[in-house]
Amino acid sequence: MQDGKYIAERIRELRKNAGLDVNTVGEGVGRSGKTVSAWETGRNSPSPEMLITICKFFGVSISYFYPPDVSDNESPATLPRDVATLVDLCSKLNPEQIDILVMTARNFVAANEKYGEGDKRDVEGAGLALTVD
Repeated sequence: MQDGKYIAERIRELRKNAGLDVNTVGEGVGRSGKTVSAWETGRNSPSPEMLITICKFFGVSISYFYPPDVSDNESPATLPRDVATLVDLCSKLNPEQIDILVMTARNFVAANEKYGEGDKRDVEGAGLALTVD
């Protein structure tokens, strides 16, 4: 199943299990009921940032929205430890912190494209100096 369709089904499932209508969910996550309906039908998908907001609204982990990858032997794949840690940390951030994180990540991607895979000097040259002691 495609991730978008799976996410759509999971949003609808959460809403129905909570006994809420699309307008109430929309108000709770800062979007319209029409937008929630579009997510549930798969016409649109929430952004990663919005998906975290939805997780907080319903009190679920981000992993709720992603099906396990199943190989031929039917054992579920797991996220690399660093990625799983990052996903867990992001689910605990408030919206302002998420905005800052997304902006910083985009700046790092832009710096990587401009300056290469780089080291600390490249990051500093891109104006993204970090102090790590």
